Amino acid sequence: LKDSFQADVFKVLAAILHLGNVKIKENGSEKSSIGSRDPHLSIFCELMGVSMDNIRIVLSAETVVKPQPKERAINARDALAKHIYAHLFDWVIHKINQALMVPGKQHSFIGVLDIYG
Repeated sequence: LKDSFQADVFKVLAAILHLGNVKIKENGSEKSSIGSRDPHLSIFCELMGVSMDNIRIVLSAETVVKPQPKERAINARDALAKHIYAHLFDWVIHKINQALMVPGKQHSFIGVLDIYG
C-alpha cells in the first residue's frame, strides 16, 4: 500500500510538471491553441488517465468551447495545475493523519499552514 501511495503521489506531481510545460501558441489577438502533438499534454493526459479529446471546460451538463487569448489560456493552465496540487496536498495530509490514528492512544495529527494558498 505504501509503495502504491508513493507512486500515485509521484504520478500526480509528474503530471503537474508536464502540464506546466504545455506550450500555448497565440493565434491572433483573441485566440490561442495547443499543438495536437504537444508531448507534455500527451504525458499529462496519460498520467491523469484522461483522453486528450475529453479536455474541455464543463459548466453543469453543458460543454462550452470558447477561444481564449494566450494570456488567459496560460492563466487557466496554471490555475488547473495549482488546483490539482492543492488536492494532492490535502490527500497526502489526510493519509498521514490516517496513519497516525492508533486505537487506544491519544490522537496525534499533522496540521500544515499554507501561507500561499
